[in-house]
Amino acid sequence: MKNRIITTCIVVGAGICGLIAADALQRSGVKIIVLDKGRGVGGRLATRRIQNGTFDHGAQYFTVRDNRFFSIVQEWLAAGIVQEWSRNFLTSAGLCSDESEPRYYGVGGMTSIAKYLARNIDVQLNERVVRISAHENLWYVETESGKIYQAESLILTPPVPQSLELVKRSGIPIPIKEKRLLEAVTYLPCLGVLALLDRASKIPSPGGLWLYDGPVLWIADNQQKGVSKAPAVTIHANPAFSRTYWDADDQAIIHELLTYASPWLGASVITAEIKRWRYSAPDSFVPEPCLFLAKPLPLLFAGDAFVSPCVEGAVLSGLAAAEYLLAEIRAAQV
Repeated sequence: MKNRIITTCIVVGAGICGLIAADALQRSGVKIIVLDKGRGVGGRLATRRIQNGTFDHGAQYFTVRDNRFFSIVQEWLAAGIVQEWSRNFLTSAGLCSDESEPRYYGVGGMTSIAKYLARNIDVQLNERVVRISAHENLWYVETESGKIYQAESLILTPPVPQSLELVKRSGIPIPIKEKRLLEAVTYLPCLGVLALLDRASKIPSPGGLWLYDGPVLWIADNQQKGVSKAPAVTIHANPAFSRTYWDADDQAIIHELLTYASPWLGASVITAEIKRWRYSAPDSFVPEPCLFLAKPLPLLFAGDAFVSPCVEGAVLSGLAAAEYLLAEIRAAQV
């Protein structure tokens, strides 16, 4: 790093962690390119339209506990990007959960948060990274489309198994300590069903319900939430059901989950679609906000598996990755 000042960075992944890192670095003068395999930004900040219904089908809401994240959320509130949904949700036992902190959601859908962050960032979509290599002072990042991007530093924010597989496939060495930490990370899967209804659901106000005694873990009414004009329900299965039925036929999964959720639907289903989240939430973590490798060139791993399995955790990891890289830049300038 000495005598070489980083001025460019490639961030892989346009989820909340990657976009937060990219935004922080760009504000400090680092030239940024974000690459993502998807058709849109957001990762698990995911919103989908089905006919006239709008569904948040990944992260449902977020809370704020860290002062740094609080400052960011204040900006989002002022810009009209997020607003409070509720301070409590009912459970299947009829008991209210903790009422001490607000739950926020993206106005128009959770993906609106990612779109806001990406508005001034060079984000290249439909670019699946297949190989990385280091030559002299540059990372070369090759995508499935055949394009090759270059930068002096690299931040990987996909789920840890995907980042690890990319690094291993590319022949990039990882020190034993860091390799063991990354390989120990595991994730919980989640099967989701998005159901468009012919009339309002029976999900109690404010439109979210935690269920702990069956295959469904969470059910939400996107119309009550304020993101859908039509009755649109998101159903998330619990990890045990999701593992068991992961490879099952889509219609079989939809039938099972809709049957269980029927008392809270109280309406006919016009149409339903399934969503598989293989890496829904980390089940084990790296005990650091990010991991930094100096050789062969600056490389950082970040994401919600580095702080906590939530939106705030991903944000704090993205900030940590940006701060670490900026500290390296300042050290090189001395």
